[in-house]
Amino acid sequence: MGTRPAILVDTNIVIEAVRVGAWERLRAHESVVTVGRCCEEALSGKPGTPGRVPVTEAHLAPPLTVYEVSPVE
Repeated sequence: MGTRPAILVDTNIVIEAVRVGAWERLRAHESVVTVGRCCEEALSGKPGTPGRVPVTEAHLAPPLTVYEVSPVE
């Protein structure tokens, strides 16, 4: 049986998976990939704002793979 393809996630997926408690399970069982800009967005916002989901740097650490891309890419 071959390897599974990576799952590419954006900011919204990260935030919603953290919100519903599925993020750590997803990271533990799949190859999850994103780009640096999505990490910046997920960490942004004012703490304590109603409705804000607290994403931390620990959520975005390995095994999550983060690629840096240029504006052209």
